[in-house]
Amino acid sequence: MRKNVFVVGMAVMVLAFVVVFVACSSAPPFVYDDTVPPEQSSTLIINGCQVNKFNGTKVSAGVNADKWNAAATGDKTVIIPAGEHTLDLWNTGDGGIGNVEVTNTFLPGHTYLVFAPVDGRTITGIIIDKAIYNSDLVPDPSSPDASPIEGRWNFSSDGKTKDELIFAKNEYARMINGTYVWRGFINFNGNTITLPAWAYYMKGEWKVIPPTREGIKLTYNGTKLFWGKYEGKKVE
Repeated sequence: MRKNVFVVGMAVMVLAFVVVFVACSSAPPFVYDDTVPPEQSSTLIINGCQVNKFNGTKVSAGVNADKWNAAATGDKTVIIPAGEHTLDLWNTGDGGIGNVEVTNTFLPGHTYLVFAPVDGRTITGIIIDKAIYNSDLVPDPSSPDASPIEGRWNFSSDGKTKDELIFAKNEYARMINGTYVWRGFINFNGNTITLPAWAYYMKGEWKVIPPTREGIKLTYNGTKLFWGKYEGKKVE
């Protein structure tokens, strides 16, 4: 579940996804509730933002405030009890600040990436289960949540290479000759579709990066999908 809010005076945040990625935190993780056994806990990796409130309780003040604040550092790791929780995320830019609430069900033993990227005057809360990297993205055009471009599209420029974009609900993946290259979320803005990457595949593993405004830009006229001068051919 993601919710957007407008941010007054927020500058556009642009990062180069080929350079910036989420690194493993060198600091030991902060355990929010040490009465909960590890097998009943989940892990948060907070990147580029701050958790202001956890289930309505302010955590951005007091002795452990820095444990939840990765707005100016690489990332922070927090161990929380598994279950459904609401995070109030905070981010800032030139001349403005913004908050966004995100509710998510956190599974025991899973690790979640927490982002609050800014696009123009809008801040978006994103929580990603790292387990998603180990699963294929499977389109389902019959789903009530299917996007208008749900399916697989081939954008081969030479008729030989399979350069496919796979769309499922609000996610996409790029595959070249059957190998994943990028994964991310779909941003619709009229006839323009932006595909910012939040992970790329290299040497047999996924490298995680903060969602950014950089990425692929497509145009869709209701029936045809174009990537620059190349028209996508619907595979399924």
